[in-house]
Amino acid sequence: MFVDYHTHCNSSHDSIAPMESMIEKAISMGMDHFCITDHLDIDFGYSQFFHSLDPKAYNQLQKQVIAKYPNYDVRKGIELGLQPHLTSTMDNLIKDCDFDFIIASVHFIQGQDPYFPEYFTGMTSQQAYEIYLQELIACLSSFNNYSVVGHICYPSRFIPFEKKIMAYADLTDLSDQLLKLIIESGHGIEVNTSSYPTHNMPVPGYDYVKRYKELGGEIITIGSDAHFPEQMGRYFDNAIQGIKHSGFNHITTFKNMNPTFVKI
Repeated sequence: MFVDYHTHCNSSHDSIAPMESMIEKAISMGMDHFCITDHLDIDFGYSQFFHSLDPKAYNQLQKQVIAKYPNYDVRKGIELGLQPHLTSTMDNLIKDCDFDFIIASVHFIQGQDPYFPEYFTGMTSQQAYEIYLQELIACLSSFNNYSVVGHICYPSRFIPFEKKIMAYADLTDLSDQLLKLIIESGHGIEVNTSSYPTHNMPVPGYDYVKRYKELGGEIITIGSDAHFPEQMGRYFDNAIQGIKHSGFNHITTFKNMNPTFVKI
């Protein structure tokens, strides 16, 4: 099964790719099906400078574009940028939308973006990871309307101290608290391959994926986090092997928010 469950087009503020170009690339690559998951991020440090999609209008746009490809299976998704004070707002914004798949992510920590090196001023890497995990746990403790958690260990993609993925062993208690919360609430995680070019591994790393499996986790998707067609499906062979070595014999796909387990 070759599918990509984390992609962005020009409905996201950080992509210029038409939705049609992403779908046509998926078709040309031979993907079994494809899911588009544009960003919904609001109320962060410089949000006034960026457009944020209207999820209901976006959902309708997805349907209109998908109708142009009647012989190809495109799934309707969205990536929600959670913050602890926004969980009820996000619930209301996506109410009555019929997405197939929802990624719950944290991009802004205490309103600030770890993409910028100055975010980490005065912190050690350990402190940065701890604050991130606490923020993610706080969000998921009051939000249930999602399929998988996106790119766990997100700050390690940008941390300026060293180029390494946040390790499960760095903060085992907090990491277990997070993974148990995800599992016990009936949700999953993704293996996000966007960090392979710089880190030679995904976010989260396979130590997290293995621990998630040990704790009873079953729902797991693969996403490229592509913002351009040429990034789609990148490093998926590596991801499949890493998921297998972590104890899984399947990945997960979604339709109408319902998971299906597909043998790998």
